[in-house]
Amino acid sequence: MEKHTLHMQIAIAIAFALSVGVRCDGLAAPAPTAKSSTAVSKTNVTKATVTGSNVGKPDQKTASPVQMAEMKFPISSTDKKKDGTPTKAGELFIKGWTDYSYRHNSFEGKKSFKAGLAIDPGSASNNFAMWYVCVGPDGEEATLKYLNAALKRDPNYIDALLQKAYVLRNNDEDSDAIKTFSQIIKLDPKNIEARAQRGDLYFELDEIDLAKQDLLVLHAMAPEDPGTLLLKAELQYYDAQYQWARHNCNKVVLAGANPKAYFIRSKSNARLFDFYAARSDIKLSESKGWTEMDWWKQRIDNFEYDHLHAEKDPAKRWVLACSAPISEYNNQGFESLPGAEPTPERREEEREKMAISWKIHNAAELKAAAIKCTNGQMCNPSWIAMREAYKKNPAYFKGQKKSSSEVQLIQKYGDKFGDRGILAYELGRVISSCRWGYTAGYLTEEEAFAIMLPAAVRIQKLYKSWDDYVESYFVGRRFWNPQIYDDDPGRTIRVQHLLTVDPNGLHKIPWNTKLVYQPTKPKPQGFKWPWENSN
Repeated sequence: MEKHTLHMQIAIAIAFALSVGVRCDGLAAPAPTAKSSTAVSKTNVTKATVTGSNVGKPDQKTASPVQMAEMKFPISSTDKKKDGTPTKAGELFIKGWTDYSYRHNSFEGKKSFKAGLAIDPGSASNNFAMWYVCVGPDGEEATLKYLNAALKRDPNYIDALLQKAYVLRNNDEDSDAIKTFSQIIKLDPKNIEARAQRGDLYFELDEIDLAKQDLLVLHAMAPEDPGTLLLKAELQYYDAQYQWARHNCNKVVLAGANPKAYFIRSKSNARLFDFYAARSDIKLSESKGWTEMDWWKQRIDNFEYDHLHAEKDPAKRWVLACSAPISEYNNQGFESLPGAEPTPERREEEREKMAISWKIHNAAELKAAAIKCTNGQMCNPSWIAMREAYKKNPAYFKGQKKSSSEVQLIQKYGDKFGDRGILAYELGRVISSCRWGYTAGYLTEEEAFAIMLPAAVRIQKLYKSWDDYVESYFVGRRFWNPQIYDDDPGRTIRVQHLLTVDPNGLHKIPWNTKLVYQPTKPKPQGFKWPWENSN
């Protein structure tokens, strides 16, 4: 009971920090506007800047005596004598760091560092400094010898450990990077940069609760630090608090140009339907060093087209919303029939994808597949059969060549989903395939909605809410194709979370919408709408 109570207290504290403390950035929330991050991809982490207590203000070419007295240097304790004064190698490091960081004279700085290493080749401070000044032009691999030498002399050298953590993160050695950040935090619990970076890495690895715990500590220590604000903005975007995410990114940008702040702000602006600002922020992010942003530019285009061409008819909007899980997953909208601009290039792309993924090459094959899915005859029978076998004999799966993922899903959701099984995925596929078929040129608008409507009616009858439907859809998708989930589980987790918390998404469409509508265009000769045959 005490353990349970402690967990509850931690959860309440984190929730409070995110919903109250995190929001106390001003006297009031940012004013709502008609304006609009994943796994987002890996953060483009570069060489860390030695910040915080280790650096003064390099504003002038020459420091005054008072400024010199206030300067702090990332010197290793191993380059100090017992009385705290620097060794000869330590003195050369301080001279070199003064030239390099405060007087902006890299030539003289490097000269002093080399002189320090001539006196003491193992000097942790001078080896660290040589890593720091050489890693850019000389490359990471060529200069790692300096960083390794620094840590060999002083394994607890925080500034060198921080650089090591960045190297590990750049090399996708995430587990070791987290261990190194944690080592720094253990040595210096108030190290803001290490905790912010660890929280950011936890977030990228979808360890959301751990990221929030780091944010809770950061918010108490340094609520206005850029690292705190960036982690806060990431988590706020994750929870669809787009205005607050943008608000905190604004603070970071005011403190100094930051490519990640521009990127998170771009995502927030897109979600708030300010597409001009979203594009401007991406340009700013690219100008500050972030690359490979074409995927996000395309997504902004898709969002804008979908928003401007959103269906007005309530029933049509509801039908299209049933494809939200896969549309969001594929970076497209779900408020218009095509979800993105139906260009000739996209037409060919959709045809190719349907041929490869669904074995559909024309309208007849599409309609046949839609009928099969609407009747629950594609994926659901496998689920039902496995569930029945498991109910009769829980040991059934032993020795079977079924993935552990399928077994776990049956065990976890079999009774919860009951006889309906994973029909959400079957029926959702009907809606999505018709939308793709429309873009591919296989179906007219009238034909697409005529096929989608019966599937949507079944969805509304079988499920009680959008959250209920979304959960069942993703379970079904994971059951049918475990590899997609296993390749990038975080992507599914984030999309599912977004669909359940975003007030501008599915939840703005009433679940109990009446699914009858009048066609906006004359129906084809001899064509009957499904409800015309209901009697």
